[in-house]
Amino acid sequence: MGVLLAIIGVIVAGGVILSVLGMIFALKLAAFVVAGVIFLLFLLSAVLGEALGISGQVLFFFCFLPLAVLFLVRWLKQQKELEQARQREAELAAKAAQAAAEAARQAQEESKRLRRLQPLSKRFDPLRRWLVEKLKD
Repeated sequence: MGVLLAIIGVIVAGGVILSVLGMIFALKLAAFVVAGVIFLLFLLSAVLGEALGISGQVLFFFCFLPLAVLFLVRWLKQQKELEQARQREAELAAKAAQAAAEAARQAQEESKRLRRLQPLSKRFDPLRRWLVEKLKD
C-alpha cells in the first residue's frame, strides 16, 4: 500500500513539475523527461528496496536522487559549454565577415585610386574603339 501511495505521489509531483516547468515552452520536454526519470528512479528504488529489505524511500533519497542530480548538473554544464562554444563561433564568424567586408572596401578603394592614376587616353580606349567601329558601319 505504501508503494502505491508513493507512486501516486510521484505522479502528482510529476504533474506539478510539468505544470510549473511547462510554463515556458522550451522546458516542456525537459520537464517531462525529468519527471519521467524521477518516476522511474522511484519505481526502481521501491523494487530494489523490497528486494534488499530496506525502505524504498531511503534508497531513493540517499542513492538514486543524488545520482540523478549529479547527472543533471553535469548535463547542464555541458549544455552551457556548448552554448558558449556556439557563441564564440558566431563571434568569430561575425569578425571574419567584418574583415572580408573591410578587405572588399579596401580593394574597391585601391581600384578607384589606380583608375584615377591612369591617363585619360588609356582610360577611354575601349569606348573610343567602340565608337570608331560604330562610325565605320
